[in-house]
Amino acid sequence: MSCNCDVIMDLLPLYVDGVASRESARTVKEHLKTCTSCKEYYKIHREAIPAPQEIIGESDMDYARLAKRMRHRRLWIYAGILSYISISICVTVALWLQRKKVKRKTSS
Repeated sequence: MSCNCDVIMDLLPLYVDGVASRESARTVKEHLKTCTSCKEYYKIHREAIPAPQEIIGESDMDYARLAKRMRHRRLWIYAGILSYISISICVTVALWLQRKKVKRKTSS
């Protein structure tokens, strides 16, 4: 195995995932045409790692679920804050009316 093969084996995971630069991908592709040991390593590595489309699909689905949970949580927080403010206003008005009623009785 030459030094060039070591470099190719380092680049293969990036090449398989589809994130290697154009130059690196071209280099790997050219090398795989001539080197049988790297070609075998590539076949094994390609089969061991799921396709990038599957990973993206799953992460999008997880993100969508997370976003939905966050929206629901935010809605409950807003509902709680609104309830707290409404109850506080009602209690304040009730206490104010009761105090006003007591003042009328004492001044009469």
